[in-house]
Amino acid sequence: MRILAAISISALALFAGSSAASQSAPDWFRSYMASPGYRQYLEIVFNKMEPPPLKAQCPALKLSGVNFGSIVVAPTYVTVNGLKYIESGTWIARVYFDACGKKVARRALLKAVGGPNHVVEPTSLLPGDFRGDLRLEADAKRIVLPGIMGEAHCGDWSTLYVLDIVSSDPPGSDKWREVWTAQACGTLVKSDVTYWRDDVRHGINISTTTHPNE
Repeated sequence: MRILAAISISALALFAGSSAASQSAPDWFRSYMASPGYRQYLEIVFNKMEPPPLKAQCPALKLSGVNFGSIVVAPTYVTVNGLKYIESGTWIARVYFDACGKKVARRALLKAVGGPNHVVEPTSLLPGDFRGDLRLEADAKRIVLPGIMGEAHCGDWSTLYVLDIVSSDPPGSDKWREVWTAQACGTLVKSDVTYWRDDVRHGINISTTTHPNE
């Protein structure tokens, strides 16, 4: 068992499910996110990004729902032949899938880069019920992942996959807990991660205890 603790220096997290994030989306962007083309795009890219250990368990994810997370950079659009196409912007999408009978959640950072094909580039984020914004995610990974590698006695970071994150605490709590399930060098490891607000440092504390998967 490995115990790590640290204090993040990021500002207070913007919770992915907060109403403030959703309310900042303009109507045209909401229509874009509800379009069949966007939903089809999400299903394709998340299937491509699915980690090999999960792909082996379920070859194909089927999209069941999209819960808009938060806008990082305000989106813009261009009009071509009377149709609106997203031109720029960055946002976090939380997407729900049917994984061969099991409901799972995935997250990604999506960036519109424009151009004649109106490309949207995806970057995979932590899966499951991770509650923080991009800054808290970076801090949490910096703290939690080395402990997972150590518990697995693994030196090959290319074999590290975070498979799921589960939280039993209600969204918006000042203190919440997550259980990360990961695989490194073929070894399954769990990490118990606790977050709590620090009003003095204007950030969020993070502590973690890592142990073998049971």
